[in-house]
Amino acid sequence: MGAPKWPPYPHRSARPSEAVTRLWTARAARGMAAYSTIMTRRQFEALVDKALRRLPRKFRERISNIAVVVEDWADDATLAEMGIEPPDTLYGLYRGVDLTHRDSMYGNVLPDVITIYQGPITEDASDADDMAEIVRETVIHEVGHYFGLDDETMHRIENGEDL
Repeated sequence: MGAPKWPPYPHRSARPSEAVTRLWTARAARGMAAYSTIMTRRQFEALVDKALRRLPRKFRERISNIAVVVEDWADDATLAEMGIEPPDTLYGLYRGVDLTHRDSMYGNVLPDVITIYQGPITEDASDADDMAEIVRETVIHEVGHYFGLDDETMHRIENGEDL
């Protein structure tokens, strides 16, 4: 069967990494789809909305002045700014002033933004359920940044470690 014809995502200009090509080849050899579940933007946004609605009420009630958007992929400038080199990428990104850095002078500002990147999540998910779980974890992770948690603290929480 071999690797699928490039590009499965026409909006991407770069060729797939060796690891992605190996993954596609392995999936094709097992009779699996070369790349994951394809989902419309509207369906994907519904997953993001569902993840936000399922946040515990005590957190949902404290979220304000924040926009959650879905984009295809993080652009090269964003990846460079975050120090991320291919084949790594981002599932999500929080940009703003987290709650721990706001004071009485904070106000009259544009909303903070959480961006969820559909392309890499779609590419990495094995099926629709896996995609929903990755979206849920990504939303929780980015909302954690809004509340002032850094990556190290969130990874410890995700791994069940005591804080």
